[in-house]
Amino acid sequence: MEKTTTRILLIEGSPDDASVIKYLLAGDEAGQSYEVKDALRLAAGSDLISRDAFDAALVNLALPAGNGLEAFGRLRRQRPDLPIVAMIPPGDERLGREALTIGAQEFLVKGALDKAQLRRSIRYAMERKRSMKELESLLLGDPSGKVVVDGKEIVRFVNPAAERVLQAPAEALLGKPIHPPAKAPGASEIPFDTRIDPITWNGEPSRVMTFHDARRLESLKAEIASSQRTVELTNQFLHRVSHELRNPLTVVKTAMSCLKSGMAGSPSAQQLKFIDMASRNVDRQIRMLDDLLDLARIQSGSTKVDARDVDLRELLSEIVEEYQFVGTHKLDVDLAPGLPRVTGDPDLIAQVVRNLLDNALRFARQHVLVQSSPAARGEVLVNVIDDGSGIPKDRVAEVFDQFVQINRPSGGKAYKGTGLGLAICKEIVERHGGRIWVENSAGKGCRFSFLLPSVGARNPPVSTAGSSRMAAADAPRR
Repeated sequence: MEKTTTRILLIEGSPDDASVIKYLLAGDEAGQSYEVKDALRLAAGSDLISRDAFDAALVNLALPAGNGLEAFGRLRRQRPDLPIVAMIPPGDERLGREALTIGAQEFLVKGALDKAQLRRSIRYAMERKRSMKELESLLLGDPSGKVVVDGKEIVRFVNPAAERVLQAPAEALLGKPIHPPAKAPGASEIPFDTRIDPITWNGEPSRVMTFHDARRLESLKAEIASSQRTVELTNQFLHRVSHELRNPLTVVKTAMSCLKSGMAGSPSAQQLKFIDMASRNVDRQIRMLDDLLDLARIQSGSTKVDARDVDLRELLSEIVEEYQFVGTHKLDVDLAPGLPRVTGDPDLIAQVVRNLLDNALRFARQHVLVQSSPAARGEVLVNVIDDGSGIPKDRVAEVFDQFVQINRPSGGKAYKGTGLGLAICKEIVERHGGRIWVENSAGKGCRFSFLLPSVGARNPPVSTAGSSRMAAADAPRR
């Protein structure tokens, strides 16, 4: 067992009592030992703590000249992170409770100490201080104003946000009664939204008061309303642009088809080449418009997940059958027996699978495999695997980003994508409460995988109201 040593600062006015405490802490126990440095007076203890590092302190609150609480206060100011165990004379528990209210982690009654009790109190004080530091760290970083008051309505903690809201420094509030309606003495009247919750502070039942400047809340509400309006206007703009662009693109596509069929005279081989080139770019432009609209609808929340029980085996089998005659690749499906049904929108799940298949077929050399099997935590796993060249390792993290197109040698129908298909997959899967990722083996292909919650699992889709079927998106070139 690894041995640990705890360094203790002992401030004890009686040399005899200091010797007893050192004796009780001497020797190893369960791999734990104590190294004690003692001081008879406050000044000596303050000097030690400024020059040396300690893990905890034992302080006699009945020091000569009655400066025990003064010693405690000075130690707190010098080392606010130091766990302190206060020692009190018999029959004066009031002094011990007072020490707890101003920051001690524990108190012990002198004259009734034993080895086990002393060591246990030190360990408890250190653990309690660690917990308090974690709690204080959370409250310090909270953007809302946080004030902790004890059972006597005395302020014990103030975070920077509360200083701003209450218009007063922490020093003007700590150790003083909280002033209804929760404002600093002399501070100007400020409209507050206040919430009060129970909390344990330094082992004592207390309350944490959360203050919000009502003026700031109103400002935030206005910002949110403005943001929502911006999203609405953006969606309206995208729909309008899509409609206005689709019409001429449809006309161009029809004209290209007529020219290719010979309705305007038999085209030459060179003319057919240019017609095919124009048609491909028109098709790509239409796919890009579809993808932009799909992604905008998902991210704005206007596309809802029509959640229901889905027979994933049937859905995957139908999609693979659709792709059996696309290109020259071998396309296999491997579905585990007893594949659970999943909860989700069948149209959106199908879009994810089709996007991944389009992506795989563009880059596969000869073979693409679709797999599905039960996974842990009530989820179902789907894999789409290609035997292509893989993705450069330094680009793997980017594949689900919008408009990212990562070029790699292909063995399939490597038409240029829009850079949105995989981003759409990620949005859809996450809205179903699932995860999507890629495993890459450079030169040996890619495995795109996603998880969906099975029926009855704990991670339901994000939304279950309504349905909006989106056109199948073209996956981006990786």
